[in-house]
Amino acid sequence: MTINDFYARYHANQKISMVTCYDYTMATLINETPIDAVLVGDSAGMVMHGYDTTLPVTVDQMAWHTAAVAKGLSQQF
Repeated sequence: MTINDFYARYHANQKISMVTCYDYTMATLINETPIDAVLVGDSAGMVMHGYDTTLPVTVDQMAWHTAAVAKGLSQQF
């Protein structure tokens, strides 16, 4: 989906399905679903690294998670 797709759906009162993903394996499973969008968020620090908050998450960590997810997703995203 593009920004314009989000905008059009919002103004047409159409729902958008989105999930959070942090790794390659889950991304490959998401390919088998009709999900519209995937979020790679800084909550990966808490979920995957055991931090108490998202504050210690670095840009390098986010880049690593984003690259892993992107590798597992098809071109539909």
